[in-house]
Amino acid sequence: MIGEIHGDNVDNEVRQRYYDVMKRISLDCSEAMRAFGERIIKESVNIIGTPPPVTFEAVAIGSIARGEATPYSDLDYLFLVDKQTESSVQYFEILSMVSYFIMGNLGETKLSYMNVKELGGR
Repeated sequence: MIGEIHGDNVDNEVRQRYYDVMKRISLDCSEAMRAFGERIIKESVNIIGTPPPVTFEAVAIGSIARGEATPYSDLDYLFLVDKQTESSVQYFEILSMVSYFIMGNLGETKLSYMNVKELGGR
């Protein structure tokens, strides 16, 4: 009986250490993915060549926001704008597409999935 209790405590300690290590790795990966997404969005703004017509924030969502990202997680984010106008909607559609193409050029997305009409997409 005493050995079983001691064994359970050891197993619980091992599980807790494993959990702590995995959680730290996920948090570090989530932060790296957030910073990577930020770089992509900033580069996309530079490629567009004009500043956004409204103030905005890009917010990571999904596994990154939960601190559960892995090196194979997707990059989910949304744009929060201070005012929705026709020009802001158009700008952020372009910004979304530019950032999507940058990520697609990393080799993670098949070009055929992007449905670009000029390339034979739907």
